[in-house]
Amino acid sequence: MSQRRVVITGLGVVSPIGMGWQEFWEGLCTQRQGVRRIEAFDASEFGCQIAGQVNKFKINQYIPRGYRKAAKLMAPDIAMAVAGADLAVRDAGLVTKGIDPENPQVDPVRLGANLGAGLIAVDLNELAVAVQESVDENNRFSYHLWGKRGMAQLTPLWLLKFLPNMLACHIGIIHDAQGPSNTILCGEISTHQAVSEAYHTVASGRVDICITGGGRSRVSPLGVLRLELLNRLNTTNNGKPEEAVRPFDKDRAGCVPGEGAGIFIMEDLQHAQGRGAKIYAELAGSASTRQSSSVHQIPPSAEGIARTIGQALDKSGCRAEDVELVIPHGVGGLKEDLAEAQGIRMGLGEVKAKSVPTLPIQGGVGNSTAGSGGLDLAAATLAISEGTIPAAVNCKHPCPECGLNIVQNNRNGVDPKVVLVVGYSIGGQSAALVIKRFAE
Repeated sequence: MSQRRVVITGLGVVSPIGMGWQEFWEGLCTQRQGVRRIEAFDASEFGCQIAGQVNKFKINQYIPRGYRKAAKLMAPDIAMAVAGADLAVRDAGLVTKGIDPENPQVDPVRLGANLGAGLIAVDLNELAVAVQESVDENNRFSYHLWGKRGMAQLTPLWLLKFLPNMLACHIGIIHDAQGPSNTILCGEISTHQAVSEAYHTVASGRVDICITGGGRSRVSPLGVLRLELLNRLNTTNNGKPEEAVRPFDKDRAGCVPGEGAGIFIMEDLQHAQGRGAKIYAELAGSASTRQSSSVHQIPPSAEGIARTIGQALDKSGCRAEDVELVIPHGVGGLKEDLAEAQGIRMGLGEVKAKSVPTLPIQGGVGNSTAGSGGLDLAAATLAISEGTIPAAVNCKHPCPECGLNIVQNNRNGVDPKVVLVVGYSIGGQSAALVIKRFAE
């Protein structure tokens, strides 16, 4: 039995350069900068004091009135994904229980939810009160006092704010998705893998529609600290945040934390056509591999990326020469970008890699790790549907060693038909998605 074709019929984007896919796309096309001094907390003691930050939004605008009490249990990662899901569902023209609780028009059993996420950083202000109550007369933390007095300072549901599977849980409950639900945690490629899982869930006929994508916020003390301990952050541009992230540039000096969510509606082609849905693009193939010598390896394996690209292209029925745009991970790290570029050149071939337009977007939004894949996929999908390739931010002097054709100016009317999205995470995992312009 042949697998069903899977298309993208809805996009919901929450990003440092815009809320909703229209603002996000306008931000990409105007090279809007979303990296600025950290405002969420006092970052003066950190080496990196800048980040790609989402402007404050009211989550209550994106959830049903009867569900608003649950907003208190949503950490930023969760809130951004929930808002993105609402935007995506509405954009797709779907009427779920979350849109109209009394008159839903989507079969909940045929609706799934697969989300990519990361470890959610706890709110230190909330935790500090409980910890303070757990310090004994010798100024030492006491587990006895923690059980006796400390935990009483936290609401019984406190932990639910910080469980990574809550992105899928809240979205599933709000929209009454009773089909397969899954949460994938694999660093920067969490969303790539979640989208791949959604693709197979729809293609195999288990559901007709799947809400997928991912979200993540690294704009918190613990989020910044974890990246800083890995020596991945740019600590030299606090005074000029707009110039900090320079993917594949010869003067690149590291990434900065970011936050955001990219949520998509993946749908069976016949189901989408049956309801007259707008089709943005078709997800044609995906792959994920791991190749490294250590789980702590930060730069990706060039061989692993090349192998992943080859597998994704094979599954999509495309060849390297068919690719008309590459969306890389491109964090702006000295070794990371070099290794990723090498993998892309190996996967596509030297001649093709040096000529195909390559668009890294982290120069304007920062590295939201698990959320980055969602923003990358949104950029790929919109490049196809809008027929434009935006210019990259902060890559004025492309690194000759990387050897990629970084887009320097907006290319209008280029009509890319096949876009390759590449990602990797610490430990040698890599992933690739192949997005195609829909054709009957």
